[in-house]
Amino acid sequence: MTLRGQVFSNADAKLRYRLAVERRNNGNRASMQQSGQLIIKSGETLATSTMSTNFEKGDQWNIILTVYDEANNQLDQVICKSLDKCR
Repeated sequence: MTLRGQVFSNADAKLRYRLAVERRNNGNRASMQQSGQLIIKSGETLATSTMSTNFEKGDQWNIILTVYDEANNQLDQVICKSLDKCR
């Protein structure tokens, strides 16, 4: 499965992001993350980063995209615990 985070902004901004995947199965735990900075213009949607991973039957997982401003204040966070349940 390929995962790609996206950010939309209503104003020009310099942002920092962190895209993390946590997976658990049969007592085992794996995690990976990517982070970076981006400059976005008002009304623009940009991809943050792309990750590829395998999910197996019985896996429990969280996909978390967190976005911060230049002063390191958290602006937003999206958490997905299944393909159809992101908040």
